[in-house]
Amino acid sequence: TWTEFHYWETTMIAGFGGILGILFSIPLRRALIVESPLRFPEGIATAEVLKVGESSGSGIHHIATAGAIGAIFKLGETGFRLWGSVIEQAAYVGGTIVYFGSNLSPALIAVGYIVGLNIAVLVFIGGALNWFVAIPIVASLQEITPDESALDTAAIIWSTQTRYLGVGAMVVGGFWALLRLRTSLIQGIRSGVSAYRQSRK
Repeated sequence: TWTEFHYWETTMIAGFGGILGILFSIPLRRALIVESPLRFPEGIATAEVLKVGESSGSGIHHIATAGAIGAIFKLGETGFRLWGSVIEQAAYVGGTIVYFGSNLSPALIAVGYIVGLNIAVLVFIGGALNWFVAIPIVASLQEITPDESALDTAAIIWSTQTRYLGVGAMVVGGFWALLRLRTSLIQGIRSGVSAYRQSRK
């Protein structure tokens, strides 16, 4: 049936994507980890945490404090439901939608610190362009039913139309990143082939 075919198609796409990710992670290791401009890439961040565990300093105190704050915030959010994970509000204004919202997760602060100010600003600009520019434009070009709340209408427009702007930007950014990393990628492939030949001797 069509449903079974859809499941198989989704499984094959996911599996193919996973294989590509593994194959690309080998030659891109040097470019994305060893030569990465990020202050704390994932591997280096993990190493730093292990170093803190071996030393007797204030580092452990910082890790414990940050973990406790994150745990309390998450407990209040999902456990006791004292607040939501997102604060947002929208309203119909002049035949379009004006939206404001923000994610309250403290984990995003840590992610912003890891990726750096430049990437964090770019991510913020992308979200702002989508919600503050694209959604109001799309809403003004189509007929809005007053039965739906402004917040629900904005969410529908995002999920069915404007979210693909971000997907397109990610695709272009991915190809551009590969283009910029072509030298490191070629060197990684060559070093991998060389190591394989040495292991066969």
